[in-house]
Amino acid sequence: MILAEYIALLDEKRILLRKIIGNTESQIRLIRQQKMVGIKRLLRARRQLLAELAELAELAELVQREAAGLCWNERDDVQDIRRQIQQAEQQLLVANSLAVQLALKEQKRIAGQMRGNSQAREIHQTYIGRWYQGVSRGFSRKV
Repeated sequence: MILAEYIALLDEKRILLRKIIGNTESQIRLIRQQKMVGIKRLLRARRQLLAELAELAELAELVQREAAGLCWNERDDVQDIRRQIQQAEQQLLVANSLAVQLALKEQKRIAGQMRGNSQAREIHQTYIGRWYQGVSRGFSRKV
């Protein structure tokens, strides 16, 4: 492999990380807006991007071992791309943790609403339901 191919591989990894970051930020936006319809689509796209990243990481690992002997990693352009990749990975970690925190918070909020709904239904069936049963058995308002 030549240096240009190695740089292209690193650049492709950087671009792929940017796409994953964009996907994660879109998920965060949808979670905050409580629009759960688009999340499934974003998660499918994310799964594909992560699969591509895994394949690319394996290839990059092999090439990096080869590049270590050729001193490509000491070049300024390679170091710049590698620094951008590391920054993108850190940004992705932050975005992922934020997305997980927001999703857990939303899950707790929805669970609380469901608990409240079941309690309201239980109260309605216990108290109001029995009152309506008495009305329907012939209690007259005219009396």
